[in-house]
Amino acid sequence: MTLPNFRSFGSSRLGKRSCWALGLGVALMAALPGCVASAEGGFVADYPTVYVESVPPRIEYYPRTYYRGSPAYLVDGRWYYRTHDRWAVFREEPVELREYRVRREPRYLAPQTRSYGRSQERLIAERRAEDNRRRERAEAQRAEEHRRAEQRQRAEEHQRFEQQRDAQHRAEQDRRLAERRGRATRKHDRSTGDQHDSRDERDRRHNRQD
Repeated sequence: MTLPNFRSFGSSRLGKRSCWALGLGVALMAALPGCVASAEGGFVADYPTVYVESVPPRIEYYPRTYYRGSPAYLVDGRWYYRTHDRWAVFREEPVELREYRVRREPRYLAPQTRSYGRSQERLIAERRAEDNRRRERAEAQRAEEHRRAEQRQRAEEHQRFEQQRDAQHRAEQDRRLAERRGRATRKHDRSTGDQHDSRDERDRRHNRQD
């Protein structure tokens, strides 16, 4: 293409769009956050894209919407789109995604700023901290339930021990009372027998004297 033709192509609407997409593709390959870009690109619903080999970590925490039946994630003002078995980044923002961004997330109106990335990192850190606190509360609750169960078990064992000791004490008292009654009965029987023997002896002596 000659220089005049290139200038006329660049001044046309299609030429401006192609040049802008080419420049954005080069910029994306040089500065995509948290991903590795490839020079291979394509189109999704007539919008130019560039394929990437990886995406930012924990991308599922970023704002998401569905576009053409597949999820699209907004990361630092760029749309990551899952197409078939590959990830792509839109070089030009589709109308539906721009409407979603403007309608749902007003703070994304300035996509070149890094404020969202920092706020998202804080949000992720807060969620991790909340998850840690939730796990700690669950562990503390389990430990408290285990401690209470042990206390109940020790109380039940102590109660059974006290009941057994009381039963043994009552049995011992009954045995001693039975022994005392037996001794008293035998003593009474001996005393009664001695009295009968004395009376019989007096009767025999009296008979001999007569």
